[in-house]
Amino acid sequence: MKFFKALHVYEFTCSKLQDKAIDKHIYAGREKFTAEEAIRISAKRSSNIKCNTVFEKPKGFWQCKTDDPLYPTLTISSHKVRAFQCAKNRKGIWEAEDLNEVYAIFSYNGSHFPGYLYKNISWPHKHY
Repeated sequence: MKFFKALHVYEFTCSKLQDKAIDKHIYAGREKFTAEEAIRISAKRSSNIKCNTVFEKPKGFWQCKTDDPLYPTLTISSHKVRAFQCAKNRKGIWEAEDLNEVYAIFSYNGSHFPGYLYKNISWPHKHY
């Protein structure tokens, strides 16, 4: 069972995501974003990676100061985007689960942050 909580953002500024995160987690193609595209991106990861979340490219990102003591600064997409959670099955073959639309959340070092922990995000005012 996953633990959900609300994330409160106190301050945010326009930000750019690190290139290494883009290569691993963001689909920037011109074709429709599908499970197959998410699997293609995930399959390029190191062989020891068993799980990977891939997001469609958002219009932008915000560098956010939050109320989470473990992650006081996060990079969050400016709006919700379609995402797939990809994982290797027992035979080592990538499969994708459609997460529908979620915020793409990354930690300070560019690693994807498990945004599913947050049931919702509260912003100080309209942010898009």
